[in-house]
Amino acid sequence: MPNELNTDGPGNASPDIQQQNEIDVENAKGDDLRKQDLLFNSAGGTTDACLDLGVSREFLYREGYLKAARVLANHALANEYDRNILLFPVAFLYRHHIELSLKDLIQTARTVASDQPKNPEGHLLAPLWEELKDVLRRLDESPGRNDLDAVEAYVKQVEQVDKQGQAFRYATSVRGEPHLREFDILDVRAFSEAMERLAGYLGGLSSRLDLLLDHKEEIMGHKEEFEENS
Repeated sequence: MPNELNTDGPGNASPDIQQQNEIDVENAKGDDLRKQDLLFNSAGGTTDACLDLGVSREFLYREGYLKAARVLANHALANEYDRNILLFPVAFLYRHHIELSLKDLIQTARTVASDQPKNPEGHLLAPLWEELKDVLRRLDESPGRNDLDAVEAYVKQVEQVDKQGQAFRYATSVRGEPHLREFDILDVRAFSEAMERLAGYLGGLSSRLDLLLDHKEEIMGHKEEFEENS
């Protein structure tokens, strides 16, 4: 089995380019803090990130967390020491991607169903999944039994360990109780590949809902054109 998760497509930068764009950590540590530094600006160079790519900002957030989880997971698999400390951000990033995906799916499904606009609230995955299932059911797009059982098994396991999305963010709860007390060892590969499967499934649902939304908008456009010409 290869050491890396096989999740990235072509187009990644070559090792030389990656090295050129790496943060100069050691030199930065030796520099004094400078009050004139601008933290949020554009240098107009090759290290700028574009926040306007012609897609929704929600997409950029959602896919950004997924990509970051993949990059960190692959690095963790290749580096034993880093694996021990990167588990926490890896798990948080994957979980947050799933949360954002469910919320985005709910909004799209509600639009297809002509429901009133509503931003899904909270960080609990189970209620979000239940809300999505309800809207899909009304659209006659309910997932098959096997898919339902699998997603619910994943969601249940995540919520048992990290119900509020805080267990991998902080070592203790707001009451000072240690998080993840029931674990001494966790398999980074098993967790990451399972979350990739869940992310892939939700991505497929997203594509299906996007098609339904495009179809609805096309019908509405034809209807408006017909009414204008009547």
